[in-house]
Amino acid sequence: MPFVKTSWLHRMHLNVAWTHNSGRAEELERADMYKAIFGFSGRVDPDTMMVIDIIRENEREKDKESNVVELGFRRQLTPLTVIAVGAGAGFGDESPDFRATVAFQHSLTWPWF
Repeated sequence: MPFVKTSWLHRMHLNVAWTHNSGRAEELERADMYKAIFGFSGRVDPDTMMVIDIIRENEREKDKESNVVELGFRRQLTPLTVIAVGAGAGFGDESPDFRATVAFQHSLTWPWF
């Protein structure tokens, strides 16, 4: 992989999200859930980034957590449009065996388009 020595091309990231479940089934679902993602991203070529993530999250169902390791790629099609694909495997008893992700991102500008 043609990683270069400049630091702006390699990044470590930490994302944390919290969700309050106000309409939950009291006995079955959590009141609050979190998701934490720790990862690394690096440039593969001028338009493509590789992303590796470790994800830990509470599931909506009480007493259920999941852990996933995921590898993905983000490709810039235009300055305003990005597509991404990823695949991951869970580890631990309650984690999913496999997870796949496909994403499309388009940034809007003013005036529109």
